[in-house]
Amino acid sequence: MAIGSLSRSEFVERLYKVVRPSSPIDTPEFLFGRNQQISSITDALMAPGRHSFIYGSRGVGKSSLAHSVAFQLQDETNPILLSCSPSSTLESIVSEALKRASSELESKSDWTASVSIGIAGNGFKFERKSTKETKHIEIYDVSSAVFALQHLEKIHSKIPYIVIDEFDRIDSSEEREKFGTLLKQLGDMRCKVKIIFTGIADSFQEILCGHASSARQIHELKLEPLPWDGRARIIERAFEEFNIFVPEDIKFRISGLSDGFPHYVHIICEKILYALYDKENDIKEVDYPLFIQGLDDAVKSVEQSLKVSYNHATEARDAQYAYVLWSVADSADLQRKKADILQSYQDVCEQLKITPLNDTSFSRILSLLKKNEYGEVVVPAFPGKRSGWYKFNENMLRGYVRMHAEVRGIQLDFQKNFTSNEPTANSRVKNRFNKTISQVEREVDYERRRNQETLKELSREYARRNKP
Repeated sequence: MAIGSLSRSEFVERLYKVVRPSSPIDTPEFLFGRNQQISSITDALMAPGRHSFIYGSRGVGKSSLAHSVAFQLQDETNPILLSCSPSSTLESIVSEALKRASSELESKSDWTASVSIGIAGNGFKFERKSTKETKHIEIYDVSSAVFALQHLEKIHSKIPYIVIDEFDRIDSSEEREKFGTLLKQLGDMRCKVKIIFTGIADSFQEILCGHASSARQIHELKLEPLPWDGRARIIERAFEEFNIFVPEDIKFRISGLSDGFPHYVHIICEKILYALYDKENDIKEVDYPLFIQGLDDAVKSVEQSLKVSYNHATEARDAQYAYVLWSVADSADLQRKKADILQSYQDVCEQLKITPLNDTSFSRILSLLKKNEYGEVVVPAFPGKRSGWYKFNENMLRGYVRMHAEVRGIQLDFQKNFTSNEPTANSRVKNRFNKTISQVEREVDYERRRNQETLKELSREYARRNKP
């Protein structure tokens, strides 16, 4: 079906069935590339007393994964979806969970619930119609929160699922630590409530303030960027909905520019499809100009915090600041050596057909990009351990920088590992999981020196044998 034959309302309705740039996905059917993670969390939640914590970088798809699993597992009604704020507390979150559950009571014939004014904290009144049994609950500490959550089994479902999103936003470490105690007590009391947390962090202990006693109650999952096949499937599904063909090279560009962040894949597809719909003639294939038009609109729509960082680094400055920043976003390496960034910068200048800065000027700009007045977009990869290595201050920014470069005609390399003979620090740690980064770096440096000596020896032997 041609897009032009659809009214705008029909087009929009179908569009947002296949792309979700602004809201979490809530069904595994459209959560491409996450089958392994869905199975892992689902299996874990089957165990009595076990909950799940999904953590990772901003924008990597934690909320979509949590919502999809919760909707898939929740019987009888919808899961309880909550979000945290800096002022959230254990008591306020559990109270909100009960309020949400109370709104579902229309389907429950035997129980009613109402908010009451408690002396010590948030109060709730539960009444059973058939027996006139009444329960008054006040939530003012961990134990009373556990008691309140046990009542969800009566008013919500046999196994209530609660998603507590953006848990890292809670300012108080004391409040976050209370949830560790909550999970342990829920297990001790054999409460069937299941909680799925999400948060931005490098580890769930970091967010829960290292509450060791709750570790066995938590299935932790670090969500990595979306794999390439998952990115491709989102693109294919979006354009298949309107019978539009996307060439492999453009599909590759969208996948690479997204840097594995589903939000970027969805928003680029959204903007390209809008551009297609607004054309006077029906178009059956996405060409490069149309791709760039959609990408330009996507760049303008990206969230403000990323725009501010990029603008601090480049706005009202010499164009070389943007060129150096684009160079940091080149390649598949998250942590990059200055020498490799310089090589990427020279490639950018070659595409622009301009003369690159000398090493001193290049190093000066790279160093300035670390400063607060320049957005602090680039930071040391291993602060206090090894100089000359850089990374973006947050991973999601790299995809945004890549999109800026592409709109301006610069095609960065999304797959090349400059450190192919010297693995990135991330892959080093994965291959040597029981050692620190500094230990691994020393080993890699030793291996490289040894290989260089072997190569020199072979070269000398070759020269000796071929000497006239």
